[in-house]
Amino acid sequence: MTGGVVHIGVLIHLWFSLVNVEGWRYHFLNNTMKSWNETRSWCQQQYTDIVMVHDENVTLFLQKILTKKSSSPYYWMGLQKINGNWTWVANGQTVNYENWATNEPNNNMSNENCVELYISKDDKSGKWNDDGCINKKYPVCQQAQCPNSTCTAGEDCIEQVNNFTCVCKPGFSGPKCKKVISCDQLSTPTHGKMKCSGPFGNHSLNSTCTFSCAGGYKLSGTAELKCSSSGAWSAPPPSCAGAISISKL
Repeated sequence: MTGGVVHIGVLIHLWFSLVNVEGWRYHFLNNTMKSWNETRSWCQQQYTDIVMVHDENVTLFLQKILTKKSSSPYYWMGLQKINGNWTWVANGQTVNYENWATNEPNNNMSNENCVELYISKDDKSGKWNDDGCINKKYPVCQQAQCPNSTCTAGEDCIEQVNNFTCVCKPGFSGPKCKKVISCDQLSTPTHGKMKCSGPFGNHSLNSTCTFSCAGGYKLSGTAELKCSSSGAWSAPPPSCAGAISISKL
């Protein structure tokens, strides 16, 4: 009988921990509570990170998939007070979408530096409450779902609820972001040498050119230039100054 109960418990855990969406995939435990630090550690070990509820779409989606609770404890989310600022720990960005419950955050116990998400049957569902990080609540994690083949080498995959989008990385443009930005063609300075190389060509994004001067001449300017994503070199091209006089002993 005991074995049967354990088996059922495992099935329940799996049922509640696998929720698919086109973009992020969400995992949550409905029968195990953890502190905020334990929650984040578990999320990072098993998936990607503790959930970010960074816009209304995420809030509405989580309200649909998470089990409604009648009272605390509710669900931990990945918002923490860092150096006095509420910060999403998964990407280090300070909060710009807020959904605090009435009179929150109140730092009631003077150490409420983590945030729980209310998921309930009343009108506070989806709202936030600051609480002590050591308190036990139900974990919610997010897992990145962008397939490696979804975007080209010149694109980043940006995930949202029910959606992911390929956007051009800095320095890339055009269809499928396959066009690489170029910098102006450089010339070898008079009485000098120039050597250029780069992953997309000698005068394209992230290429570098190094300069040196012939004996008796001095380099005026920067010895190494890099082609940036803006299409400009990191510094003006150098030149080789007039001959250096060499005194005889």
